[in-house]
Amino acid sequence: MMTHDWFRERLTDAHKKQRTHLYRIIQDLSTDLVEKKVSDEERLPDMLSVLRHIGNSETYWFHKNGNDLLPPLRTGGLDEVVDHLERVTAAMIEMIRGCSEEELRVVPPTDERGPSISWCVLRTVQHGIYHAGQLAKMRHMIGAPPLEVDDAPWNAAVDAPTQIIGALLDESWK
Repeated sequence: MMTHDWFRERLTDAHKKQRTHLYRIIQDLSTDLVEKKVSDEERLPDMLSVLRHIGNSETYWFHKNGNDLLPPLRTGGLDEVVDHLERVTAAMIEMIRGCSEEELRVVPPTDERGPSISWCVLRTVQHGIYHAGQLAKMRHMIGAPPLEVDDAPWNAAVDAPTQIIGALLDESWK
């Protein structure tokens, strides 16, 4: 039977799996490579800007919820961005562990209120997976060494939200 603690663990697990997949994609890259321009877009022209965007989007949604994880990161190299992502993860996990049962309901943002914590986590997990796909393609575009074929981190990241949905549906249909 699902409990609030079960759901907290699944949310935490989904976020960690997204991060594992993301870090695998960037694990062997230098600052020079992640700052190499692959697009003429002003907002996200390189891998570093996409990584920064992932962390800042997470802080944005939790801010909309009324909880500031960390301030957004506007500058910094690869080490600073990865450190920011790790600090966001730690703050997010603490938020999941300590939130009310009401915040575990999956409630999207409305004009009257911000999203629930569980919505923020599920939204940002999917967002991180989306951008990880872009980063994987950008690796190729900047001439980075190819990754060893290992679908396990990607599968785990993509399947984590689906497993939550499946368990919730199974429970509701009993």
